[in-house]
Amino acid sequence: MISTSNYVARKYGVRAAMPGYLGSTLVKEISEGKETLTFVKSDFKLYKRKSAEVKAILEEYDPKLKMYSLDEAYMDMMPYLEVKMSNNTMTHEAITKHLNTTASNNNLKAQLPLHEDFLTLPSTQTFKIFSTPFVKK
Repeated sequence: MISTSNYVARKYGVRAAMPGYLGSTLVKEISEGKETLTFVKSDFKLYKRKSAEVKAILEEYDPKLKMYSLDEAYMDMMPYLEVKMSNNTMTHEAITKHLNTTASNNNLKAQLPLHEDFLTLPSTQTFKIFSTPFVKK
């Protein structure tokens, strides 16, 4: 059973929850034998470790990051961007320290003036990590 597929495989109709033999047949027939569907064995321990690494990086930008699974995180970049645009000389480390301090005080909004360019930006972005299988030429 296919758990997920990349964009190239999806181009051939390969979808999650599809039997592997069907996905392989679709790719082979539609590409007229020029491409094959390659399955990569999952390594859950590695996936979990890499998820923790990504989470640690994302938390530098949003200490209140919400992880809904190993590969799905919701975060608010606005406080980080507000600080960065209000004081362009601050280092990443200084901004992270500031955000962690304000987050621990349950006051994540930066205590610096908001740059007017941010009024039109969306405040939340969704990041997902995708995995295999993929199409190999």
